[in-house]
Amino acid sequence: LPLVIDAEDDHGITRVVLESRRISRLGFQDPPQSQTIPLPEGAGGRAILPWELDLNNRGLLPGDTVRFFVRVTDNAPAAHTGRSKEFVLRLPTLSEVRQAARAASNDVGRKLDSIADQSRKLERQTEDLSRERPRTAENGKGTGDEPLSFDNAKRAEKVSESQEQLLKQAEEVKQALEQLRQSAEAAGLNDPAWQKRLQEIQEQLERALTPELRDKLAELQQALKDLDPERTREALDDLAKAQQDLRDALERSKELFDRAALEGDMANLSAEAKDLAQQQQQWNQQVQAADSARAAKEEQALAARADSLAAALEQLAKGMGKQGEQRQQAAQQSAQQAKQAAQQMKQAGQSAQQGQKQQAKQQGQQASKQLDPLGDNLEQQKTQLQQQWKQEIVQELDHALADASRLAERQLEVSDAFRRGEVSPQVRSEQGAIKEGAERLLDRVKDIAGKNAMVSQQSS
Repeated sequence: LPLVIDAEDDHGITRVVLESRRISRLGFQDPPQSQTIPLPEGAGGRAILPWELDLNNRGLLPGDTVRFFVRVTDNAPAAHTGRSKEFVLRLPTLSEVRQAARAASNDVGRKLDSIADQSRKLERQTEDLSRERPRTAENGKGTGDEPLSFDNAKRAEKVSESQEQLLKQAEEVKQALEQLRQSAEAAGLNDPAWQKRLQEIQEQLERALTPELRDKLAELQQALKDLDPERTREALDDLAKAQQDLRDALERSKELFDRAALEGDMANLSAEAKDLAQQQQQWNQQVQAADSARAAKEEQALAARADSLAAALEQLAKGMGKQGEQRQQAAQQSAQQAKQAAQQMKQAGQSAQQGQKQQAKQQGQQASKQLDPLGDNLEQQKTQLQQQWKQEIVQELDHALADASRLAERQLEVSDAFRRGEVSPQVRSEQGAIKEGAERLLDRVKDIAGKNAMVSQQSS
C-alpha cells in the first residue's frame, strides 16, 4: 500500500513510526507491528516521506482488516508525540467480490437497455425531421434559397446533441464491459469462453461507433452552422441511415450481453455455492473443538452468505423465464435448497452459542447436504443452457440456409425470364415476392447474429 506521510513541527522531527495491526473478519486481533521510517538528513521541521506498507506476509485473508496510523516525535527538550488519525483498509471477501461482479453485470445490462432504447427514439426523430420540407417549397412559392427556420434549426441541433450524448454513453458502456471483465477475473471467474464473449461484445460496440457515423454527425453540425436547409435535410437523411446501423448493432450487443450475463451469473453463483459448501464442511469438522462464541459467529456469517446466495438464485430464476419453464424450475429449486441450508445454518449457530455442540454439528451437516450438490447442479444447468443455445443457433442457420437456397433458385428462374424478354405481371410479381423473401432472410440472419457473436455480420 503506497503512502505519503507529511509531518511538521516547529521544534523539528526526530522520529516517525508507522504502526499497523491485522484484525480477522471475525474480530480477532494480531499484535500491532511498528516500523520506524528513516528520516532524510537535515529534515528539520518538516518531512514528506513516501513509504510502502508491505502487507504480503501478514497472513491476510478475504474479509480481514488492517488498521494503521503514524506517530511522530518532535525535538523539544520534553519530547512530544503526535499521532495521525487511524486509517482502515478492508479486504473484501471472495463472496463480496462475486456479488460486486454480479452488480456490475446488472449495471452494464441496464446501460445497454437504456442506450438501445434511446437509439430507437433518436432514429425516429431524425427520420421525421429529414422528411420535412420548408412550407414555401411545398406551396411552390419558394426559390429554394430560403434560410433554415428557427424551429427546424433548434430541432436539428437537439438531434445533434442527443447523438453526441449517445455516442458518449456507448463509449462508457465499452469501458464498463472492460471493468466487468476485470472484476470477474478478480472473482476467480476465468472461463475463457465467457471472457471471449465479453470481448466480442466490446468489438461489436466498436464496430457500431463507426467513423462514418461521426462524419455524418459532423456534416449535420456544419450544415446547421451555415444555416443551409437543403444540406441540413440531406445530412439528417444520411445520419438517419447511419443511426439505423448503430441501432442494429446496439440491439445485437444487448441480446449478446443478456446471454453472456446469464452465463456469467450461473458461473458466479456456482463458484459461490462450492466455496460456501467447503467452508460449511470445515465448520462441521471444527465446531466441537472450537470456542462456542467464535463458532456461533462464524456460522452466522455463513448463514448470511447462504441467504444472499438464495436471493441471487431467485433473481436468476426470474431471468430464466425466457429460456423455458424447465430451466426456470431448476433455478428455483436451487434457490430453495440455498434457503433451506441457510435455515439449518442459523439453527446450528444458535446451538453453538448455547454450547450444544453436538446438535450444532448435526444441524451443520444437514446444511451441507443441501449445499454440497448445489455448485455442481448450477454448473450442469449452465452447460445444458449453452448446449440449448448452440442447438437453437444451428437450427436457425439451417433454416436460413434452406431459405437462401430456395430464393436463389427462384431468382435464377426470374433472371432467365427477364433475359428472354418476359415482362409479364406474373414475372414482376414473382420478383417482388423474392425481394420480400430476401428482406425476411436478412431480418432472420440479423436475429441469429444477435444471439451468437460467432455468426458474422458479413452474412447479413
